[in-house]
Amino acid sequence: MGGMINLEQSVLDRKKVSKAGFLRWFRPLIQALRDLDGSATPIEVRKKIIQNENLSDDEIKMTRGKNNVNKFENEVAFARNYLVKAGYIENSVRGIWTLTETGKTVEMTEQLASDIFKKVVSDKNSTRYPVYTKKQFLEEVFIEEEDYAHLVGIVRNKKNIILQGAPGVGKTFTAKRLAYSMMGVKDTSRVMMIQFHQSYSYEDFVMGFRPISTGFELKKGVFYNFCKQAEKDPEHEYFFIIDEINRGNLSQIFGELFMLIEKDKRGISLQLLYSDENFAVPKNLYMIGMMNTADRSLALLDYALRRRFAFFEMKQAFETEGFRSYRMKLNNQKFHQLIDCVERLNDTIERDESLGEGFCIGHSYFCNFTSNTLNDRALFNIVEYELIPLLKEYWFDEPMKVKEWSHMLRSAIR
Repeated sequence: MGGMINLEQSVLDRKKVSKAGFLRWFRPLIQALRDLDGSATPIEVRKKIIQNENLSDDEIKMTRGKNNVNKFENEVAFARNYLVKAGYIENSVRGIWTLTETGKTVEMTEQLASDIFKKVVSDKNSTRYPVYTKKQFLEEVFIEEEDYAHLVGIVRNKKNIILQGAPGVGKTFTAKRLAYSMMGVKDTSRVMMIQFHQSYSYEDFVMGFRPISTGFELKKGVFYNFCKQAEKDPEHEYFFIIDEINRGNLSQIFGELFMLIEKDKRGISLQLLYSDENFAVPKNLYMIGMMNTADRSLALLDYALRRRFAFFEMKQAFETEGFRSYRMKLNNQKFHQLIDCVERLNDTIERDESLGEGFCIGHSYFCNFTSNTLNDRALFNIVEYELIPLLKEYWFDEPMKVKEWSHMLRSAIR
């Protein structure tokens, strides 16, 4: 029986190897780097392989898949990744491929290539990410199950969504866990988070020329690199999260990607501003933005971008089943009194013509406590150093109202 199992495993291994067409480039890739004195850019390496292997134009330009990915370039890139993991190519300098000392002397045979492939696949399969389900999401994020179903449906349908709401409603906390719950695992390698600010640019986001010691060099941006990562792994979902999305100059940052991020434009290629390359946003990539509705200093979102995103309003969750259960577990009288006071305060904020619902105080100020960590000092810190300063900002021209509500908040925790 043991022999039969080994035979079956051997057949499976051969099938895996047979599908890995990029193994044929292991030897030519190493040889090309040797011919280039051990170090070169990817473009230089590919040119050298083409020269050494006498490749035809058809072999060089062949594409595959719905996204028309260049087969030759894609397979060489895969070969390089496997050789990095096997220790034959360094991974220290971005945009430069360099042989290690072992890579300079290795004799790359078909058998060795096959062994490298099986070892890397085995190591990859041995990585297990924690399972993360809808149940875990609802336990951590105070949102009703029906709202969660709507949120997931919107993301899958639109591909792009913005979570908007007042301070403290848990937008950032929710975004990552939404991604994990949709993937089913806490795979942090498939979730990228950045934050926009007024100095953020297209060059940071997509690509642009950056100064180096000898002049300028074309550098790929964070979104470009993440799209390429998702493109190589079409069977899995990837999530790109943008905090404070309305703080950046969106027209400048997105550039021609305004069109490419649309759901029905996914997979369609467009030539980029700084490159002759045709670039596409893959279909397995989702974008989640966060926007603080209480920030008066920010202009409205660009209409062209607004049309490409769905918007989900996140509200304070004091009345949700999850938060009520959380309150009962804490079983702290002063905590109950403070929450009741904040709910009354939110009613006042919502009725205020200069503020409104988008300025209500969220529940995240009061989360992540246990019966052991929730004490008078913790409640005092929330009131004095978080809530009252926020009220002073809201009602900067109404000091009596700030004084009145400051007194009520302090009284709630005495």
